[in-house]
This record gives sequence, C-alpha cells and structure tokens, in this order.
Amino acid sequence: MTWSTIAPTAPEGWEGFTQSKAVTDLLWRRLRTWHYLSFSSGTSTWEDPDGSCALLNVDYTDERIVDLSVDLTSDDGPGADTLRELLSELESVFALRIRAPSSPPAE
Repeated sequence: MTWSTIAPTAPEGWEGFTQSKAVTDLLWRRLRTWHYLSFSSGTSTWEDPDGSCALLNVDYTDERIVDLSVDLTSDDGPGADTLRELLSELESVFALRIRAPSSPPAE
C-alpha cells in the first residue's frame, strides 16, 4: 500500500485549520456506504466496501483533525471513483491537497 497525506495548503498546517467538523461531516456524507472502523478514540478509518481498493484514515486530537491520509491501491471501481470525487471536493472546498507518500497509519 502507498499512503499519501492530505494536508491544508496554509503554512500552519492542521494547527491553523478551523474546519475539522465540516471535513468530518463531509466524510460521513460521502463515505456513508463504506466500512467504518475506529481503532482508538482518536482515529477514524473508512474502507471501500467493493474490495478494499481504497482506504481513508483520520487522526484526531479532541475533535480537531491532526492527520488525514489516503491509500488508493487501484484506479478502478466505484470505491476509487468515490475517493477521487472526495479528494477533489476536499481540495476545492477546504484547500486540502495530497502530499508526498507517507507511512501507513498505526493500528
């Protein structure tokens, strides 16, 4: 798997990001048919129900996002389409962009 970080374009990064609730609400709306997993009180993970070709992971401190990462292992299928649409909306509405690949989130 190749994980990529999604982060605010502002220099202060997640520390200065004030729209965590709106992003979380968007994730729940867009990924409502995906498998939801929570390995701890500070993490949320969504897994594509159509074969696990896509995953999205969010780390929180309290209710503020401190890390958002994504893994897209296949470019085909509805899960990949959903994830691409979500990433486009995260960029256009919240100025969040995919950064260089990172390590997978800790479980």
